[in-house]
Amino acid sequence: MVYTHDKIHHKESNMKDLLIVVAIIGLWYLMQAVILPKMGIST
Repeated sequence: MVYTHDKIHHKESNMKDLLIVVAIIGLWYLMQAVILPKMGIST
């Protein structure tokens, strides 16, 4: 029982970490596509 709960919690933690990484990559692409050109910096 305890083992199963730990396994589920660990999976949720991995999902959260994955979402954080995806968000960072998304912001990076957004910055290159929108913010840098607006500042006059070519990508």
